[in-house]
Amino acid sequence: MSENLLIDCGYHKGDFSRDFLSVHPSGWEVAAFDPVPVKGSFQHPAVSFSPVAVWTMDGKIDLFLCTRPDGHSIVPGKNNCGPSMDHRVDCIDFSRWLEENASSRDDVKCKMDIEGAEYAVLDCLLTKGTIKHIKELTVEFHWKRLPHGYRKVHHNLLKRLLKVTVIKPWR
Repeated sequence: MSENLLIDCGYHKGDFSRDFLSVHPSGWEVAAFDPVPVKGSFQHPAVSFSPVAVWTMDGKIDLFLCTRPDGHSIVPGKNNCGPSMDHRVDCIDFSRWLEENASSRDDVKCKMDIEGAEYAVLDCLLTKGTIKHIKELTVEFHWKRLPHGYRKVHHNLLKRLLKVTVIKPWR
C-alpha cells in the first residue's frame, strides 16, 4: 500500500487523475468514484475505480440526469437536470470510507467535483471530524447551479473548511 492517496470524487473521464499522475508518476494510489462510468475514461494501474456516488450514507440514491453528461447530480433542483426517472445509483458514506482508507496515509489529497453534493458531503466530513485526513482539497463548488439559498451555505461552508484544510479551485 502506498503512503500517498489521491481521492478523485466525480471521476468522469479521469482528467484530474491523469494530469496528477503525469506530474506524480510514482508513489500514489488513486481511489476514483463516479456513479456514471464513462466509456473511454482514463485508466492506469494506480487507479481503483468505484461506480458509486460519494454521499453521506451507504445505500442507493436518485440520480438526476442533466443535459450535459458531466453534470448529472444526486441533488434535487440543480439547474439543467431533470427528474430522476427511476435512475437509482449506489452511494457510499464518504466520511466512513475516508476513516477506513485514509487515516494511516502520509499524504491524502482529494478532488471533488460532485455536482452540488459537495455541500452535504463536506459538511458531514467537518461535523464528524474526518476532514482532518485530507491535507489538500481541490473542489468545484456548484452553488450557482443549485436552488436559491446555496450562496449563503457556500460561504459558511468555505469559512469552516479554510480553518482545517488547504483548498484549491477545480475549473
